[in-house]
Amino acid sequence: MRQDLVEAVRNPRGFGHGAYISGMNIAGKTGTAELKLKKGEDGLENGWFIEFDASLKQLLLTMMIEDVKKRGGSGYVVAKAKKIFLKYGKTNDLVNTWLCSQRLRKSHFSLFLSRK
Repeated sequence: MRQDLVEAVRNPRGFGHGAYISGMNIAGKTGTAELKLKKGEDGLENGWFIEFDASLKQLLLTMMIEDVKKRGGSGYVVAKAKKIFLKYGKTNDLVNTWLCSQRLRKSHFSLFLSRK
Protein backbone atom coordinates (compact mmCIF):
# COMPACT_ATOMS: atom_id res chain seq x y z
CA MET A 1 0.00 0.00 0.00
CA ARG A 2 2.87 2.39 0.80
CA GLN A 3 4.21 2.05 -2.74
CA ASP A 4 0.76 2.80 -4.19
CA LEU A 5 0.63 6.01 -2.13
CA VAL A 6 4.12 6.96 -3.33
CA GLU A 7 3.02 6.38 -6.94
CA ALA A 8 -0.06 8.59 -6.42
CA VAL A 9 2.38 11.47 -5.88
CA ARG A 10 5.33 10.46 -8.10
CA ASN A 11 3.31 9.53 -11.21
CA PRO A 12 2.32 12.58 -13.33
CA ARG A 13 -1.15 11.01 -13.74
CA GLY A 14 -1.58 10.47 -9.98
CA PHE A 15 -4.15 12.55 -8.12
CA GLY A 16 -1.51 13.66 -5.62
CA HIS A 17 1.17 14.55 -8.19
CA GLY A 18 0.82 18.24 -7.39
CA ALA A 19 2.67 17.46 -4.13
CA TYR A 20 5.68 15.93 -5.89
CA ILE A 21 9.02 17.35 -4.71
CA SER A 22 12.18 16.17 -6.44
CA GLY A 23 14.54 14.44 -4.02
CA MET A 24 11.81 13.45 -1.57
CA ASN A 25 9.89 10.17 -1.44
CA ILE A 26 6.43 11.54 -0.69
CA ALA A 27 3.37 9.32 -0.38
CA GLY A 28 -0.14 10.73 -0.34
CA LYS A 29 -3.89 10.22 -0.62
CA THR A 30 -6.47 12.76 -1.78
CA GLY A 31 -10.18 12.83 -1.10
CA THR A 32 -13.34 14.87 -1.42
CA ALA A 33 -16.33 14.90 0.91
CA GLU A 34 -19.61 16.02 -0.64
CA LEU A 35 -21.96 17.81 1.74
CA LYS A 36 -25.61 17.83 0.69
CA LEU A 37 -29.00 17.07 2.15
CA LYS A 38 -30.21 14.75 -0.62
CA LYS A 39 -28.65 12.65 -3.35
CA GLY A 40 -28.57 14.52 -6.64
CA GLU A 41 -28.54 17.95 -5.00
CA ASP A 42 -25.78 20.46 -5.49
CA GLY A 43 -23.78 20.92 -2.32
CA LEU A 44 -20.47 21.95 -0.85
CA GLU A 45 -17.29 19.93 -1.16
CA ASN A 46 -14.50 19.65 1.35
CA GLY A 47 -11.17 18.53 -0.03
CA TRP A 48 -8.51 16.72 1.95
CA PHE A 49 -5.00 15.38 1.51
CA ILE A 50 -2.71 13.36 3.71
CA GLU A 51 0.96 12.99 2.87
CA PHE A 52 4.06 11.62 4.51
CA ASP A 53 7.75 11.15 3.80
CA ALA A 54 7.91 7.45 2.90
CA SER A 55 11.70 7.26 3.28
CA LEU A 56 12.54 9.24 6.39
CA LYS A 57 9.26 8.80 8.29
CA GLN A 58 9.78 12.15 9.99
CA LEU A 59 6.93 14.14 8.52
CA LEU A 60 3.18 13.58 8.26
CA LEU A 61 0.74 16.23 7.07
CA THR A 62 -3.04 16.09 7.05
CA MET A 63 -5.01 18.94 5.52
CA MET A 64 -8.70 19.62 4.92
CA ILE A 65 -10.07 22.71 3.20
CA GLU A 66 -13.76 23.57 3.13
CA ASP A 67 -15.64 24.58 -0.01
CA VAL A 68 -13.18 23.51 -2.72
CA LYS A 69 -15.74 22.72 -5.40
CA LYS A 70 -14.99 25.74 -7.59
CA ARG A 71 -11.29 25.88 -6.63
CA GLY A 72 -10.08 22.59 -8.05
CA GLY A 73 -11.34 20.07 -5.50
CA SER A 74 -8.71 18.08 -3.65
CA GLY A 75 -6.09 19.35 -6.14
CA TYR A 76 -6.41 22.74 -4.44
CA VAL A 77 -5.56 21.10 -1.12
CA VAL A 78 -2.59 19.24 -2.63
CA ALA A 79 -1.06 22.54 -3.84
CA LYS A 80 -1.41 24.08 -0.35
CA ALA A 81 0.06 20.98 1.30
CA LYS A 82 3.09 21.06 -1.00
CA LYS A 83 3.97 24.56 0.24
CA ILE A 84 3.98 23.33 3.84
CA PHE A 85 6.07 20.27 2.97
CA LEU A 86 8.58 22.48 1.15
CA LYS A 87 8.90 24.67 4.24
CA TYR A 88 9.23 21.93 6.86
CA GLY A 89 10.06 18.72 5.02
CA LYS A 90 13.76 19.23 4.47
CA THR A 91 14.66 20.71 7.83
CA ASN A 92 17.26 18.90 9.90
CA ASP A 93 16.54 20.98 12.96
CA LEU A 94 13.57 19.06 14.35
CA VAL A 95 13.13 18.81 18.09
CA ASN A 96 11.39 15.65 19.38
CA THR A 97 7.79 15.84 18.19
CA TRP A 98 6.12 19.01 17.06
CA LEU A 99 2.46 19.45 16.18
CA CYS A 100 1.12 22.49 14.44
CA SER A 101 -2.64 22.81 14.09
CA GLN A 102 -4.03 25.88 12.44
CA ARG A 103 -7.22 27.23 10.93
CA LEU A 104 -6.85 29.81 8.18
CA ARG A 105 -9.68 30.82 5.86
CA LYS A 106 -11.59 27.55 5.93
CA SER A 107 -8.49 25.36 5.98
CA HIS A 108 -7.40 22.98 8.70
CA PHE A 109 -4.09 21.23 8.88
CA SER A 110 -2.02 19.23 11.28
CA LEU A 111 1.67 18.79 10.77
CA PHE A 112 3.68 16.22 12.69
CA LEU A 113 7.46 16.34 12.66
CA SER A 114 9.66 14.00 14.63
CA ARG A 115 13.33 13.23 14.99
CA LYS A 116 14.29 9.57 14.54
